[in-house]
Amino acid sequence: MKRARAGFTLLEVLLAVALLAAVVTGSGWWIRESIRRARSTGELLIREASAQALLDAIERDLLRGDLALPASFGPKVKAAAGGLAVATRSASGGGGAILREYVFRPSTGELLATERALDLGAASGTAPGPRVVLGGVRWFAATRDERTRSLLVEIELENERATTCSRRWGLP
Repeated sequence: MKRARAGFTLLEVLLAVALLAAVVTGSGWWIRESIRRARSTGELLIREASAQALLDAIERDLLRGDLALPASFGPKVKAAAGGLAVATRSASGGGGAILREYVFRPSTGELLATERALDLGAASGTAPGPRVVLGGVRWFAATRDERTRSLLVEIELENERATTCSRRWGLP
């Protein structure tokens, strides 16, 4: 009777090591790619949340904009190519009347906000300079529709999927 041999042959060991090396190499690439995608997805989610927060801020400006403006001022909401101006009340500083402007700077992909006091019989102070409220913007548009009396604001973020955040509000 022939006795069963114990252990592996050299060929079996070499094949097992080669297979293990291929699995480790493939899984290392897969892990690196997963981490890269998770990081870019996390950054995108943060930027999308920032864009939604900006839309919330514009909504607050619209809700607080209950000012009795002179007819010479024009509408309380002015939308133009790459910009939006809202006559509203300041959240700080006693709730005085201000004009908050959002302006898109395409060369840097930044959305800037400036505010200045509206001279409605009160002394106006020095307005702070523009500040960046959102970066990584590919496109910004604000459209006022007089027929439906609504305002549409669209923000397109720079990423491989060109994510767009938008919101429409009814105007008084």
